[in-house]
Amino acid sequence: LTNKVDRSVTGKVAMQQTAGPIQLPLNNLGVMALDFTGSTGIATSLGHAPAAGLIDAAAGAQLSIAEALTNLIWAPLTHGLRGVSLSANWMWP
Repeated sequence: LTNKVDRSVTGKVAMQQTAGPIQLPLNNLGVMALDFTGSTGIATSLGHAPAAGLIDAAAGAQLSIAEALTNLIWAPLTHGLRGVSLSANWMWP
């Protein structure tokens, strides 16, 4: 998933969610600049709670959202939580 989300050939990627020589998804967020001269950008993060979701779907969803927001804690949000958009992907075996 991080390979499809974070890869870019534009040269505006400041930090990817993958790190190291074998590209392990260890970073809590990815950061991409909006242009080459400014200091604004976009931060992306993932939240997941598969074990909790199997036991209680609502609790798993809450934990996933909490993790994604916690991963964004150091990203300056210009408009507060109004500047955060959420995308969910539900997969069931």
